[in-house]
Amino acid sequence: MQEALVEAEGNQEQAIEILRKHGLASARKKEGRIAAEGAVGSYIHMGGKVGVLVEVNCETDFVARGEEFQQLVKDIAMHIASGDLATFRRKSHREAIDKEREIASAQARNDSEER
Repeated sequence: MQEALVEAEGNQEQAIEILRKHGLASARKKEGRIAAEGAVGSYIHMGGKVGVLVEVNCETDFVARGEEFQQLVKDIAMHIASGDLATFRRKSHREAIDKEREIASAQARNDSEER
């Protein structure tokens, strides 16, 4: 993080983008691993108008059975249920979509440079 902050001249948002762009390269090193274990969690909001079903995978059943992992699955489901679904509407968030597209392009460039 410190190197990214230096590269971004102290701008935290830009440093996060730099880390995300470089992050795919380190993720490629782990791509051969199989996340065949995991858990399914759900959250139904009071009144039953909002419900979420989520699957979170991990590499081992030991992790999947752990209390912390189970809590993570529940927290993710609750977080999704509490989110603003408008963020998923393409027309209302063009700037965010363009930024994500830029990050994905940089990740692809970094990945091809490593190979």
